[in-house]
Amino acid sequence: MGMFQQRITISDLHDQRSVQLDAVVDTGAIYSVVPGYVLHELGVEPIGTRQWTLADGSRAQMDFGQVWMTLGDERLITIVLFGGDQGMTLLGAVALETFALAADPVNKRLVSVDLLPA
Repeated sequence: MGMFQQRITISDLHDQRSVQLDAVVDTGAIYSVVPGYVLHELGVEPIGTRQWTLADGSRAQMDFGQVWMTLGDERLITIVLFGGDQGMTLLGAVALETFALAADPVNKRLVSVDLLPA
């Protein structure tokens, strides 16, 4: 699948600090990933740590937390992983589903999808 970027805004849960980021839309990633230093600067606290399998098959222990995320005109709380400080920002499948969006890789954009409640 072709990758493309999407502008997002993330904020701490107290809505005191926010930052705009260009995230790579990655439907192969379950959760969104934000460089750890960005989350720390926003005051986002980890709520847990889990073992994750990375795209290259290796395993890594990573913290995760919650942020307000804005995509377009909608703003919702979602889970993000604390990525490496030099890593890119990824917009993963959980956030896309939370916002009822899907990737259109041909036109390099996000599109609305119908949600099924069950």
